[in-house]
Formats: sequence, C-alpha cells, structure tokens
Amino acid sequence: MGGDLAVAAAAALRGLIDSPHEATATEALDLLVTTVLDTSAERVVRMTAFDALHAMPEGVRVRVREALKKDPDSHMKARALDSSSSIAMADALWQDALDGKLPDSPAIFRDAAQTRASTAALSSLQKMIDAVRAREGATSVRRRAEWQAVRGALHQALALRGSRVAVYDLRESLEDASGPLPSSFLAALHVVGDETCLEPLAAAYARAGAESRWKSQVAAAFRAIAGRERITRRRAVAKRIATRWPEAAKEFGV
Repeated sequence: MGGDLAVAAAAALRGLIDSPHEATATEALDLLVTTVLDTSAERVVRMTAFDALHAMPEGVRVRVREALKKDPDSHMKARALDSSSSIAMADALWQDALDGKLPDSPAIFRDAAQTRASTAALSSLQKMIDAVRAREGATSVRRRAEWQAVRGALHQALALRGSRVAVYDLRESLEDASGPLPSSFLAALHVVGDETCLEPLAAAYARAGAESRWKSQVAAAFRAIAGRERITRRRAVAKRIATRWPEAAKEFGV
C-alpha cells in the first residue's frame, strides 16, 4: 500500500497507540515502528508514521531514533534529529516527487513545491514539470486541472529565476490546449517565452473564439515576447502568422 491511502492509514494508527485495549495499542505501535524502519516504503509514508509515534514509550523512541541514524535515506536520518515535522514532511514529498513518486493529491504537493521551487536546482524543476505533466494525462478530469495549476506554478518559479529550460513545455501546452490555460502559464511566457512560442500563441488566439479574457492574455504575452525578440513584419515568423492567422496578426500588430 502506498500513496495517500498509506499516509492516511499511518495517521489513523496514531490514535490507536493510546487505546485502552492493550492488544490494539501494541499492534498499532508495532505497525508504525515497522513502517518507519521499512526502507522500501515511500518516504512520505515513513515520515507520517514517525510523526505518529509522538506518544510512543521513551525507550521505543530512543531505539527508533538510533535506527534512523543509520538509515540509508539521508532525509530519514535528518528527521530523526529534526523537531520540525512540517518541514520534514514537505522535504519528503518533494524528494519523493523527484524520485518519480508524486502524491495522489495535487494540493498536498503544491504546498510543498511552493516552498522549494525558488531554491531548487533548475534541472529539478524541469524534471518536476515533466512528471506533473505526465500525471495530468493519467488522472481524472477534475484532478487534471489541479495538476495543471501546479505545473503552471512551477513554470512561474522558473520564469522568476530567468530560466528557459522548460520553455518547450509552455510551447507544447499552448499547442495542445483546447481551452484557456491557467494564467501562470501566460505569466511565465511573458518573462521567458521566445520566438518559437509566437506561432502557438497565434494559433491559441485564433481558437479562443469568444473567450475574451483568454484572448487578451494571449495577445499580451505575444506582444511581450515580440518586443523582447524584436520581431518585425519582415521576419519569417511574422509572415507565417499573417498568412495563417490574419486576425491574430492584426491584433498583435505584426
């Protein structure tokens, strides 16, 4: 068992440690200790189990902490000495995601990502964007929009750091979009979009129909990129846009 279900189960066992039924309390304690020390379990599950052991007997607590100091996972070692469970849990979620194990809930991951995106390695953010996009394609329609919002926030974090390592994803997202994207995508394009994004933006504008707000955001992003890249009507990309999407070209001024 893994993911959010395992996390919930570990958290539920917390309340059973104090059960007046001795066998139940003992079994809950044993399960939590086993989970904490199980190096094959997901890190976030192990972290949750460790936090659930706050009420364990001091002798057990010492033995668990000593065992974790020898754990092959450096994050679990650090958790054995760290009293900040929220920080440790966010670290575990982030590291699990880097290892390809995203949580079931986008909201849980979004909170962890927001505190780490400004300092994480750019390559890690790029890897995370690819992982989140893959999750979008494999989840329910309701969750897809939530994961897309997470991806947009990661793009904004990259843009704020002036990085173009994931511009390809912004471009492909525009090409694949059947409707408006989260505003974070357009905000990122404003800052780091390049010439290769102009035709996808023109196509998105043409597909927008009566979506006036989305069309306005797309046009603003186009103008920001065109100005930065010094695009004139004589450039090949401007000529292609004028031929294929004349209405967009007129609106964009190219």
